[in-house]
Amino acid sequence: SVTITGTGFTGATAVTIGGAAATVVTVVNATTITATTPAGTAGTASVLVTTPGGTNSANTLYTYQSGPTLTAISPTSGPLAGGQTVTITGTGFTGATAVTIGGTAATGLTVVNATTITATAPAGTAGTASVLVTTPGGTSSANTLYTYQSGPTVTAISPTSGPLAGGQTVTITGTGFTGATAVTIGGTAATGLTVVNATTITATAPAGTAGSASVLVTTVGGTNAANTLYTFLVGSVTLSPLSDVATAAGQTGKTVEVTPNAPWFAWTATSNASWLTIAGGASTTGSGAVTYNVEANTSINSRTGTLTIGGQTLTITQSGLTGRITLSSPGEAVAALGATGRTVIVTSNAPDFAWTALSNVPWLTITSGAAGTGSGSVAYSVAPNAASVNSRSGTLTIGGQTFTVTQSGVTGSVTLAPASYAAPVGGAVGRSISVTANATDFAWTAASEATWLTITGGGSGTGNGTVTYTVAANAGSERTGTLRIGGRAFLVSQSAKPEIVLPEIRVDANFAEGDQPLPLVVNLEGTPGLEITVRSEVSWLEVTPKSATLPAKLTITPSSQLKPGTYVGIISVQAEGTDPRLLFVRMTVTEPLQFIALPAALQLDGSTPGVLYITSRGRQVQYDAEAISEGGWLSVLPESGMTPVNLRVTANTFFLPPGVHTGTIRVTTKDAGGGAPIRVPVTVTVPAKAQ
Repeated sequence: SVTITGTGFTGATAVTIGGAAATVVTVVNATTITATTPAGTAGTASVLVTTPGGTNSANTLYTYQSGPTLTAISPTSGPLAGGQTVTITGTGFTGATAVTIGGTAATGLTVVNATTITATAPAGTAGTASVLVTTPGGTSSANTLYTYQSGPTVTAISPTSGPLAGGQTVTITGTGFTGATAVTIGGTAATGLTVVNATTITATAPAGTAGSASVLVTTVGGTNAANTLYTFLVGSVTLSPLSDVATAAGQTGKTVEVTPNAPWFAWTATSNASWLTIAGGASTTGSGAVTYNVEANTSINSRTGTLTIGGQTLTITQSGLTGRITLSSPGEAVAALGATGRTVIVTSNAPDFAWTALSNVPWLTITSGAAGTGSGSVAYSVAPNAASVNSRSGTLTIGGQTFTVTQSGVTGSVTLAPASYAAPVGGAVGRSISVTANATDFAWTAASEATWLTITGGGSGTGNGTVTYTVAANAGSERTGTLRIGGRAFLVSQSAKPEIVLPEIRVDANFAEGDQPLPLVVNLEGTPGLEITVRSEVSWLEVTPKSATLPAKLTITPSSQLKPGTYVGIISVQAEGTDPRLLFVRMTVTEPLQFIALPAALQLDGSTPGVLYITSRGRQVQYDAEAISEGGWLSVLPESGMTPVNLRVTANTFFLPPGVHTGTIRVTTKDAGGGAPIRVPVTVTVPAKAQ
């Protein structure tokens, strides 16, 4: 219904809006008409009134408006009691006159603009509700944009307890958790709130005080009822067992069960004694076990230590050792001569175990360590066993342990005087050997190991005694024999008849007259150590040394004054008790070789070389030629070779001053008997240079 205002309306017969006739037209008075608008199209429309006086002019006084549309509401849900401010979004909200949610009018309607309305939701019933907006253009279509949500319920929380400090992640189970905005435990807001779904929420518990606490979840539907689902606890553990007993030897892998009062309780285990070692389970959360080892107790006294586990104490009592010792060996064998400074190492299983040492025989003497505590040593000496060839045993008792010393008897032996004998070549009779035994009960025998040695008395005996024997004459080489007396050897040596051995009976030598003859060397053998005398039987042979001890070396030097010819000389060698031995020396002296130079002197003119003929009496010998001159102006070729030879002698006068100059050609040989060197004078005359 619309009211049209103007003038001249009396007797009006029709009203059109947008070209369509309005219905229920009522002329209220000359200035007012009411009518019902016809249908039209969106947009402005002309309102025309027709009277007997005519029709008014066209206008745009009326606008046909399309109905509103809704696209969203925020929030999308709310409590059953209503009262929640909502924002409705859509189109065509201009002139909106009403908003209903679930068929009930909302209050506080405010048209913000053509696309936004704010209002306060009315009370409703649980479930979806249609949000309708009414404008002059109509009412929006039905929808399910809003949900009336009942308040949440909490049925459980896991874990059900936690530490006073909070920080524990909990899972809350119930209903109506969609859109939950807060969780409190014991009146304090939890953090890290996560709505997993409509029935599950996870969060981090806040700090609290010991005791039960209410778990409250707040959603758009409200807050659940108070409860005692969660408990703030002071964590503690129970140990099983509360104490333990360990042997002195120590133990490994011991276990104590740890049961906490809450599965979340984190606890640690520490040892309060160095000999208690935690091997496993030093820290964990919830139930567990601690494994520990107990070190061996090295003392004879017991000891007590503790483990602190989650604030509780486990007491371990360990017994002490039963004191005992071990010896480095069960005993020792000692020679009959006895011993000093002998030591037994004592190892105690406990440093505080006291022990003593005691000798059980007079010939064993403890010299140090007769008492000790812990490990140590016992020193002892053993007296000589000189009275018998039989062994003996004695013991030391050390800390209850037995140390046995076994000493051998004297090993029967003898000493002989003299210890040996050098017999003459002619033998000996009535010789005696004094036998001294190291024990009066030692029995010995004497036997000859050589046919030329004969025992004549004392073939056996006990203790000290005498052995007599003879030595047969020696007709052969030097020899050694043995008498075996009480296991000891008595050596008898007998020299052979002296002998001189010449390796040869004649030596030959040759040299040229005038040369120095080479000495002859002769090696003499024979009886070692034999003293000899040597003599030359001719005057032209000199021999050295004149006396010597075999083996010896003789040097025979012929006289250099012998004339050419053949000579025979004799060297005699003699020793006491031997026949002289003769060494014959045959010497051949030849004519001496001599170099011959032709000419005997050489005169050069400085322009033509000279020739010098060198020979050595028909024999070929190796020569060396040397030119000798002041300033080196003289030269000779060839400088070496075999004779006979023509030597080419050249004078280089280029640098010589005018006058007569003299040089020498020297020819030598290294061949034996080659003769003495010769010198050939060479002169050259250098004329004065023309002016």
